Amino acid sequence: MFRSRIGAWAAIMAVYFAISLLFSELPRIGAIAEWLLSPVLLGGIMQGCDAARRGQPLRLSHLFDGFRAPHFVPLLRIALWNLAVGVLGVVVAAIVIAAGIGVSGVTDIANYADNPLRLWETLGVTYLLLLLLGLVFVGALAMANWFAPALVVLNGATALAAMKTSLRASLRNWLPFLVYGLVAIAILIAAGAAFAVLAGMIGFETFLAIFDGNGGIATFTLATGLVIALFAVLATMLAALTFGSTYAGYRDIFTADDTPAPTPA
Repeated sequence: MFRSRIGAWAAIMAVYFAISLLFSELPRIGAIAEWLLSPVLLGGIMQGCDAARRGQPLRLSHLFDGFRAPHFVPLLRIALWNLAVGVLGVVVAAIVIAAGIGVSGVTDIANYADNPLRLWETLGVTYLLLLLLGLVFVGALAMANWFAPALVVLNGATALAAMKTSLRASLRNWLPFLVYGLVAIAILIAAGAAFAVLAGMIGFETFLAIFDGNGGIATFTLATGLVIALFAVLATMLAALTFGSTYAGYRDIFTADDTPAPTPA
């Protein structure tokens, strides 16, 4: 799916990354807007993948197909459910911390939240419990979202039904998901190591200046430009493969050959 449509995928990913970058520059509302619109954009990408599987062209406009009726509201509701679950997670974490170190300790955490060692010294066993709960929480939320946009746009499922079905399917296929995750982690580690080696050869200070926003035109050299371009291509390819493999997993789990996918219970 990717090899036969590299140009279309490159355009879709470029616009997708540009939208994410734009949201990151918006103070306060940027993160919330990205959170709300991510399922909508993913729903459009899943429609594009389905069209490509059926031999139709993969278009840049597929990225925005999730904004069309009747899918926009259910996709937006996925984001709202995520937001509600996220708030619930924060409340549970606050309760666990308060039970471990007292209410006064909760207010002090903001002063050193970016220092894991200080948090460990303060929270002790509570910190370990929070880490375990956080991993379980993030894993469950990711599984509930993995197939949800595809189930909405391709099955006509409601937001909550799609998330329940996605979570159930992910739990039933935990071993393939584990292998998938390990492969993804290995790829990210390899890419990070390669970037570190290349950045070390060119100069870490140059890249730090670029990413901190302190680098001018003189900061960019042919070598830095080539490295950035190389990793932009790599990021585009990996993102496209992630989306494509999500759709392939949906097809394997929820459909048989070319028969219509069953409506989630």
